[in-house]
Order: sequence, then C-alpha cells, then structure tokens
Amino acid sequence: MVAWPGFAASVATKVLHKKRPALIPILDNEAIFGAYMSPTWPEQRASMESVYSPSRIREALDWIWFDVTRPENEDVWPVLNRSHPSRTRIELFDMAWWMQFRSVQPGRPADLGPTIMIAHTESRAGQMLEVLRAMCGNAATPSLVEQYFAPGRFAGRTFIDLAPNDPYWIGEADLLAVTLLDVSFPPASVRWFLDLTNQSTLSDLLRALPSPASELHTLEHEALAGGDGLWRLFARHEAPPGTTFTRLDEELRGIGPVKADKLMARKRPGIFPIYDRAFEELFGHGEGFDYWDATMWVLRDDTVRESLLSLVDGVPVVRILDAVVWMWQSRSENAERARSRAGVRGGAPWQPSKSLRESDRVDRRGTGRRGPASRWTVEEVSDG
Repeated sequence: MVAWPGFAASVATKVLHKKRPALIPILDNEAIFGAYMSPTWPEQRASMESVYSPSRIREALDWIWFDVTRPENEDVWPVLNRSHPSRTRIELFDMAWWMQFRSVQPGRPADLGPTIMIAHTESRAGQMLEVLRAMCGNAATPSLVEQYFAPGRFAGRTFIDLAPNDPYWIGEADLLAVTLLDVSFPPASVRWFLDLTNQSTLSDLLRALPSPASELHTLEHEALAGGDGLWRLFARHEAPPGTTFTRLDEELRGIGPVKADKLMARKRPGIFPIYDRAFEELFGHGEGFDYWDATMWVLRDDTVRESLLSLVDGVPVVRILDAVVWMWQSRSENAERARSRAGVRGGAPWQPSKSLRESDRVDRRGTGRRGPASRWTVEEVSDG
C-alpha cells in the first residue's frame, strides 16, 4: 500500500486499522515516527515526514508490540479497558500515546506557513493580476497544469467530478472529494454534516447561492451574499440568521477558513476560489481583504482569463487559477516533482520579497478574510 500513489505508512495503516483494529496500529508520521521512535524528541519537534520504508514500518510495529506486551505495562491495560471496554489493546495504545504526544507537543493553533509576502503595493488584487499574468506567460505553466489535471498524484478533475455531487446537498462524496485536497474532517464534523436535520438546513443555504453553472467573473458582487453566510458557518462557526444550529464550535471544531473554501469550491466549482497557504504567501491575508471580490476582478481581465482557459478544457476558470498558483507555490513533494519535470529550477521566479508586517498577520481564529471592514469596489481596486 505504501507504494500506491498518495499513500505512505500513515494513510496505509489508518485504512488497515479500520479493518483490523486489534492487529494494526496507526503509524502516524508525527506521533509515532517523529516522536515515539525519535531519540531527539521532545527536545526537537516531531518530524511530519512521510515514511515509505518497509524496514522502518516493521521496526515501528516491533516497538509497539514490545510495549503492548511488556510485563511492566500489564497492570495498565485492565484499567484502560474498564474506561473503554469496547477498545482493543492496540486502540488503547493509539489513544494513550496520542494523548501523551499532544500533551507534550501541542498542535499549532493555526499553521500559517512563513509570514512573508511580495513587496507591498496599494492593491493586493493588482498584485494578483500581475502574478497571474507572469504565471500564465511562463513556459512551464502548461506542463504544470497538464500534470495537475491528468490522472495521477493530484486531485485534478476528481475533486469536481466525484459522484454524486448534488449542488444542493452535502454528502459523503463531498467530504471525500475535499480530502483529496490534503485535508481531513474530524469525526464530530463528519457526523454533523451527515445528520439529516443539518443536511436539510444546509440544502436551503446552498439554494441561496448562485446557480451551479455560474462563473465567478460573470457575477455581480451582490450575488455572493448568500455564500458569505455559508462560509461563516463553516469557517467561523456562526449560525446564519433563521437557522437553529447549536454547539457549532464543538461540532465543527477543526474546520476553518481553508476547509470552508474547499467545501464551497466543491459545491460551486465555477464560483468560489480556495485561498490557502500558496495564495497567502504571495498576497497576504489580512483584515478587510475580500479575496472573492479580488479574484472576480482578476478573472475579468480578458488576457488572464483566456490564458487560463487555454491550459485545459472543461474545467471552470477559477479552478484552473487555483491549480496554477498551487502548482507553482506549493512545497509539497508532489508539486516539487511536477515543477522539476516541467523544467523549473531554483523555485518560482516571483518569490515573495518582503516580510509580512506584524499587523497584517492572519489569525484564522479571528475576524480576517471576509470581515465587515473595507469591501473593495472595482473602481477602488483599479485606482490602487
């Protein structure tokens, strides 16, 4: 399984653990390989590197077998089992070690990536336009986009096409499609989305969005108003007016702005951009920056839009824009390999050049992204 595209020890053992919970432990990149088996942890943070080596996987299994069978631990298992009688010993080990690991090395509250951006100008939308023009004009871009949408290591068309994709319903296929973009949903959130009562209300909210066939650059700003409430529900856990959602911080814990963007993009692939780390490193992500409006304005540039559409057939232009920026900017191993195959050496030619000011840093838990402050108009962006 670790030889399959997109798989490594962590994903493989999570799949197998589901089928053999008493036999197969979850070999998490950080918790097991980066901490449990690392002689430098916790003095050094656990590595997140994926593991593919069969000998290293076997070594991890041997370590865990030793600890779950060693005499010193025999008195512990009955105590744990009384608290969780339905759990196997392997599951109890997974739970106990994960809690120990996270108590010593807490997760980062918001993994924002490096706090850098391109040299400041008056208009971030203007920055986006100039960078997109440069990317579209680069000789490597057609190869990068071809690799992204070809069957292989990237989400490509499957993110949109994975069936069923009812534009007025969020179901299992939608959650699975979003995971193709390297994110996951906590169990509580999965149950929340699949609850029939919640699904009915979400269906009503989805009907308030522009039609599924709409394209972002053809819409007026007002047409996105329905999307704002749905985005805030997912990203900020704010119940839209007229709904009866409760306990959202608990039910949707682990879902923030980027996952919200990806869900919105899945349900309206021609409308909603995904503003993830690749975009943020280039353009920043501060208070009052409405990137829906900025992306709408950029895609109204005929040269950029036609250049993007020429790269691949049958894909909404906003999804092509996402793919272009991500393939150039992502530091994932697959993206780096794709750039190498496209002949790119030494990184992207539009690397950020100025540190992001402290006042502009993003707090994904705060009011950034689509706050009420300073919505741009096209005239204001043009003047900038």
